[in-house]
Amino acid sequence: MRIGQLVLSVIAGSAVFMIIHLAGLGLLGYLWPMPEGTDPQNVESMKLAIAAMPILAFVALLASYFVATAAGSFVAALICGNDGRHLAASMTVGLLFTVAAVMNLATVPHPVWFVALNVPEFMIAAGLGWRLSRARLRHL
Repeated sequence: MRIGQLVLSVIAGSAVFMIIHLAGLGLLGYLWPMPEGTDPQNVESMKLAIAAMPILAFVALLASYFVATAAGSFVAALICGNDGRHLAASMTVGLLFTVAAVMNLATVPHPVWFVALNVPEFMIAAGLGWRLSRARLRHL
């Protein structure tokens, strides 16, 4: 496989992640709207909004990240096909969003239990997406 296919698979997987995650955030915003006056561009405003979030909203956010990462990794691995780099494509998608999550968590404080689950979940979900892609490719 050429490096271009690997790069394109990671871009496609990341796009799938973003679409699913943004849909999840939209649903979360509908179910648990931010307090009135929250400015998403203001760190202090976001700190207050996150402190007011119910536990169920955090659980739903974790689920959104997990599903989006598994789907994005699945797509990245499928694009690589049976090439030896399918695992690298899946794990790269997971790693990209792990880094993004760590940056977000470093900027805006979250509950400790959320951080403990959020940081490793991307790589776990990426592994699941890869495993599902292997099963799918065996049946093609």
